[in-house]
Amino acid sequence: MNYGETEEQQMIREMVRDFAESVLSLTVEHRDQQQIPPSKEWEEFLDYGLQGVTIPEAYGGSPVDDVSESIIVEELARVDPSFAVMYCVHVGLCSKTIALHGNEEQKKEFLPRLAAGEVGAYSLSEAGAGTDAAAMTCKAKLSDDGQHYILNGEKKWATSGALSGLFTVMAKHRITDPRTGEEKDKVTALICTPDMEGVDIYSRNRSKC
Repeated sequence: MNYGETEEQQMIREMVRDFAESVLSLTVEHRDQQQIPPSKEWEEFLDYGLQGVTIPEAYGGSPVDDVSESIIVEELARVDPSFAVMYCVHVGLCSKTIALHGNEEQKKEFLPRLAAGEVGAYSLSEAGAGTDAAAMTCKAKLSDDGQHYILNGEKKWATSGALSGLFTVMAKHRITDPRTGEEKDKVTALICTPDMEGVDIYSRNRSKC
């Protein structure tokens, strides 16, 4: 079996390495020290067309194989680990989650936005629920008309939170087990945008963003 990189994978590696060394390396130290999100760098990265690698072509994506995705992350992380995490969240925890588990209406509405370059974010942690995710207190309750969820709670340390217009937010909601009739909490993922009623997003200096 041949474990060598394909010609396409080699091309992707060279392309991302060039971006990392010519763009990210110039600002990474300053951004890390000042805790500045890489908004300008992300805009330049979009020219490479790699933001939609986990999104099907039907929704505007440009899917690649798993090895190619790993190469992209590897080359980004070699120069700027923070940017690599941001990219992983965008293509994985946000885009891929919606691609795999969203309904058709959600895919049509949100995946093209992510494929076009809108930053995808992910929100799991809370003040009292970091590594112990099961301790989260954020709750989701289905509305009386069954058309949407009402989300109550506060999240912290949302990766790309200051840049994103689209979040996958994890919350608990109460369900009734159809087999036993027992009520229990289940963790679910919801799609949120900053313009939704009741959503407030704050950066580290507490200014609304």
